[in-house]
Amino acid sequence: MIKAVDGKLPAKDCIFSHADGVVLFRGSAINFRLFANPETPYLFDDYRMGIIVRGSIRGRANLLDFTASQGHATLFTPGTIMEPISISDDLVLYGIGMTREAFHSINAHTPDIFNGQLRHGVRPLTPGESQLTLQLFDMIWQLVRSATTSTQTWRHMASTIVHHYGDLFASYGQHASAIRSQTLFADFINLVNAHAAREHQLPFYASRLCVTDRHLGTVVRQASGVTAKEWIDRAIIMQAKVMLRHSDKQVSEISDALNFPTSSFFCKYFKRLTGATPNEYRGERRSGE
Repeated sequence: MIKAVDGKLPAKDCIFSHADGVVLFRGSAINFRLFANPETPYLFDDYRMGIIVRGSIRGRANLLDFTASQGHATLFTPGTIMEPISISDDLVLYGIGMTREAFHSINAHTPDIFNGQLRHGVRPLTPGESQLTLQLFDMIWQLVRSATTSTQTWRHMASTIVHHYGDLFASYGQHASAIRSQTLFADFINLVNAHAAREHQLPFYASRLCVTDRHLGTVVRQASGVTAKEWIDRAIIMQAKVMLRHSDKQVSEISDALNFPTSSFFCKYFKRLTGATPNEYRGERRSGE
């Protein structure tokens, strides 16, 4: 059986966990913050699917800003770097999370959308889609609370939800892929997400995209209002913050992982862009825990 983290089964604001790597969530902003501290970037190593029932979340996923409000479905896959910006006090979210192992164990056939087509997505649902999605989450909620429900039963229900999200985001993913293939800016962002930890200079990205540095810089600035170098810097700083916040690596190790020539150079770079040294940033975050 799935059980509540606190050992209780209250009527609402619950987080259920399962030893096999499945988490079922149905609750308010207070409980949601157990998973995400506003303004603290972190790396998803699991699959997360949800629906906003009330309120809203603003954040940044894989460098791109998003807003999810009532009636929006959300989908995040392993490897996504998330930076929550704000969570409304009235937020109510229904969702499910699965480790990589649980995801592939539960789903004998994985929907195409989860095979690398889409790293994350946020989309508004039609009234019919929203009603069906809520019904599916209500059904699995009731199953895990029932003392007579077998593990196999709720696993089948979890797989149903995964395939439902595959359907919801299939057209979204196709649309996003079409935009990426036609828009140099989107292709650039994809490359930055994949390579910024090692590649800090614009010529690398221009070469991969078969355009000149000048043309790439112009297109990126026109499309986003931000320079290409600033996007690269954002990605580097985001990954540095994740390592500072969620690992015990020394600053010198992080500097090496991010391909800086010296740790001193990395510290100056980090302070110039954030206003704090790496150790100051790490200390501030840990003192707030």
